[in-house]
Amino acid sequence: PMEWYMEYEVLHDRPGILGDIATFLGLMGVNIIMINGIAGGKRGLLLDCNDSTRMVTLKNAFAKACSIQLTAFRKPDFIDRISLKHGKIIHQDANVPRTYSFIREDLGMLVDFLGELILNQKPVIGLRGMPRVGKTEATIAACVYANKKWVLISS
Repeated sequence: PMEWYMEYEVLHDRPGILGDIATFLGLMGVNIIMINGIAGGKRGLLLDCNDSTRMVTLKNAFAKACSIQLTAFRKPDFIDRISLKHGKIIHQDANVPRTYSFIREDLGMLVDFLGELILNQKPVIGLRGMPRVGKTEATIAACVYANKKWVLISS
């Protein structure tokens, strides 16, 4: 299966807009794997369709829609999947591109984020933050999630 990530912002909220989108996707032969609200007025969808021509047609049609504004239409990366799973956007530091910001309430999302990094790469990860907010626990949980050995240096 070929997966796609679609994200849109609702411009004119009205009853039935999600139903209209789902119906159109169904008519185009596209399966919805996952859907979630990811920020105020934004929704993200993980879609499944093996026909890339059909997906280009879909993208062009949604780009012309009046009630929504398409903000993303691409192959999904692990950040898209985590954002969908947790219903929040992972914020990247504008000045330091490989720096991400999480708050204490987002520890579950941090565990998934670190776990995916550790699973697919061999990263060196630095965490900074206030004492006793869960940095060490999140790192250990991420290593368990990824089923990988780890070396943890904590100060």
